Amino acid sequence: MKHKVILSLLITAMVISACANSELKEAVQIIETVNEAGTTGEEIHEDKEEVEAGKETTLPADSAMQSADQAATVEINLQEAEKKYTDKVIQASGVDSAEVRNTIVHDFDKNGTVEAFVFVGGEPDEMGAAQGKLYFVNDEKCEVVKESGSFFCGEEGMMWLYEVEDKAFLEVADAYATSTVSYLYYVDNGNWKESIVSGLGSFFEPGYVDDYCVSLSSYDAFLDYEDGKESEGMYTGHTWKNYYFHYDKETGDFAEYKGRAISVEDLDKSCGFPLSEEITAEGYEIGDIYRRDNGIINVNYSRTSKYEGMVSVEYKNVTYNEKTASFVDVWGDGENTWQGSDFGGTYEEAITE
Repeated sequence: MKHKVILSLLITAMVISACANSELKEAVQIIETVNEAGTTGEEIHEDKEEVEAGKETTLPADSAMQSADQAATVEINLQEAEKKYTDKVIQASGVDSAEVRNTIVHDFDKNGTVEAFVFVGGEPDEMGAAQGKLYFVNDEKCEVVKESGSFFCGEEGMMWLYEVEDKAFLEVADAYATSTVSYLYYVDNGNWKESIVSGLGSFFEPGYVDDYCVSLSSYDAFLDYEDGKESEGMYTGHTWKNYYFHYDKETGDFAEYKGRAISVEDLDKSCGFPLSEEITAEGYEIGDIYRRDNGIINVNYSRTSKYEGMVSVEYKNVTYNEKTASFVDVWGDGENTWQGSDFGGTYEEAITE
């Protein structure tokens, strides 16, 4: 479900040596970095005005040669930067160099200097989980950011970058049997910081809305209890519900699209038809309805049944996208129906409060 592109272990084409940042600043401007989640590239950057005009650019032979030389110099210095930072981790941790599994060197706060996140640990097991430590390294410090016995290692790697306008976020994740939990970090004034979305759920870029999602794992599809003893009831049924985030430059971190309660009348008006009547006609009771500023409306509904002194409540939801005037196709069956937009369980107003 994650729409991510992993960086390779050697990301030398997009990093500047910490020892030569001032000398390489101009050269870095010709290194193109293009990707939704952040990838490396080694192509010469085209002139911005000519790109916007849709024109092709042909560099003079001497200019092209100079640019190629600059790119080669950057690549060499990026290799040097990576080696310097990984050596610093090896010295601080006392591990063997073979235990350095993954390194990303990058100008995370886009201030002209570079830092690194380095993973040191064991080989991933058959479930794709590895034990180890994540380090943050720059010229002044080498610190453990996170230690885990279950770092997620997918086919494309174990660390991801999310580029926003004034910084880059690094993600790692813990692996569990039925889900992953993302941890995101960024750099501010030479120090690493943990994002507000860290540890909530699985962070990713969805295909049906702009910005970002956290998939929250819960057990809230059903509630069963003895009649009259609801407080002693047990929730069961695994659900994964998407909550929505955007980057807020003012705070320097992600911010949640928090829900605002609306009425059934507002719901029906937004959908353009009496959705509430269709839900209740199938024997369900409508609960809280939340509208979010990214165009998503979440409608909670439930159905209660009783049998031999026991009560069972089934919880479901509708996800409607006002911007596309369609229901979210949760299961990918191509049907634009409110029944097919059920993530299961009950939506809350927000998960960051």
